[in-house]
Amino acid sequence: MSASYMPYYIPIIVIVMLVLEICKYDDPKTILKRAFTNVAVLTGVLAAGMTAIYFVNKYF
Repeated sequence: MSASYMPYYIPIIVIVMLVLEICKYDDPKTILKRAFTNVAVLTGVLAAGMTAIYFVNKYF
């Protein structure tokens, strides 16, 4: 992924997660809490995967 696209990652992911949570719940607090939790988990998984790939490529 090019670094020039990185500023778009968070807004796009937040919007997608909000839309998915709006389809499941009616309470705005629940929607926001679950959407931002999902964004954090997705970002963590992607960061862990990128870190693992970096070290595999560098040392193996």
